[in-house]
Amino acid sequence: MEVKIDQVRYSIEKAREIKEIHRLHYLNSDASEKSLTNLLHLCQCYLGKTITAREHHMQHEGQPMRGFFLAFEDGHYEVVLMGGQNRCWKRLVLCKELFHVILDSDEYRDPLISRLIDNAAISFPDPKSRPDLPIVAEMLAEIAAMEYLFPFEDRKLLRNKMSDGETVDFHAIAKRYGIPQVYVESSLKDKNMDLYSTIFSEE
Repeated sequence: MEVKIDQVRYSIEKAREIKEIHRLHYLNSDASEKSLTNLLHLCQCYLGKTITAREHHMQHEGQPMRGFFLAFEDGHYEVVLMGGQNRCWKRLVLCKELFHVILDSDEYRDPLISRLIDNAAISFPDPKSRPDLPIVAEMLAEIAAMEYLFPFEDRKLLRNKMSDGETVDFHAIAKRYGIPQVYVESSLKDKNMDLYSTIFSEE
């Protein structure tokens, strides 16, 4: 899926901005595993968002959707996680949906969740797809969430160790940051690291 580099840069900058607010207002902000209780509180108190988060009674059983957010006309949001997910997946999905709220704008919304899921299933596997903005928003929220949970600076240190021939335990890293192992492995791939290096080299 093709996403404009300016959009990626903005989502990363937003994640960094949120991390800085977190650092100023919460203890233990430098811990590898970021508190999502704090992130939710931050969104509610410092960003002025009215958000409720809950777990859905329907279990996640391999379907593409792990969570979603609802934006209501009165300005409040509801973040919903599908049930039955392990702790690391819950953390990632909650963080992603909170960044949906942080990045939210009318152009990023699709009122039909079924259509959004279908379009995402088509667009995400195709590296040359050019999806509509609601699908782009899915990618941007994920990018922002990963920058918040597993910052690029930390990834660079790990990649340097790998380049020096050190063995990197992806499972241990996933446990340390509280994110799914598959996202650790994906984030450290050449393609993703090169994209981030390009963005940060322009600062």
